[in-house]
Amino acid sequence: MPPPFHVYTSDFHNPGTVSIFTTPLSASSIPSGSFAGNNSPADMTLDAAHRLFVANFGSSTVTVFAPPISSGATPSFTLTTTMQAEDPALDGSGNLYVAGSVGAINVFNAPVTSSSTVSFSITSGFTDTRGLAFDASGNLWINAVSGVNPIIAKYTPPFGAASTPALSFTSSGNIHGIAFDGAGNIYAAGSSGVDVYTPPFSAATTKSFTITANSPNYLKFDSSGNLYVTDSAGHLLVFTPPFSGSSTPAITVSLPGSPGLPGVAIGP
Repeated sequence: MPPPFHVYTSDFHNPGTVSIFTTPLSASSIPSGSFAGNNSPADMTLDAAHRLFVANFGSSTVTVFAPPISSGATPSFTLTTTMQAEDPALDGSGNLYVAGSVGAINVFNAPVTSSSTVSFSITSGFTDTRGLAFDASGNLWINAVSGVNPIIAKYTPPFGAASTPALSFTSSGNIHGIAFDGAGNIYAAGSSGVDVYTPPFSAATTKSFTITANSPNYLKFDSSGNLYVTDSAGHLLVFTPPFSGSSTPAITVSLPGSPGLPGVAIGP
């Protein structure tokens, strides 16, 4: 996605807003527009049609915004989840998966429309997950807790209510955002920053290094491989590759509103 493109961030605190930033970003960037969330908006994602899906923790909903998305936008429709929604993700077929603050991942089968309801829920292998992502092979990965142990777990398709993890390994905690780079490395919110795990993955996998960030929440990559991380102090941190344990933000943007669980999405 060549610049200029947009970066969407959320202000979690009720009622919450979603801010629109136009790239290129700088330390002095301010939103080019904003629109109201639906009670504590958390993380977000866009589908192939550039619709923006916003998980709303406070109302247990996902609001869907059709393009073009501009200041004052209102939802095209709203989906109801069975838990306090935090992180939405879409697979390659357009099915919507939503993680929240209880032991369930809600799945809405494609096509996702105004009449969609939860098709089934994945509940095995974790007690709480707030971050999920798909790898290039269509496997579902979660940043989660099993009992009291923080884990990262993998599920293989086809998915259904009986899905169980194909593997899991211990993580460092902070069970929020998780994402993949183009090389298949896992980036996951951890206790002291963004933890990076390199394949091949197994039950014995440990992190390769940590990119320091203060209480990271959610993260996304742009098409150039830059990493965008929101933190609980109300910042958007942009890291440029190659990444290492000594990486520092190339850009730090102060987000409007109060710190919370800000989400991030990247799209046109």
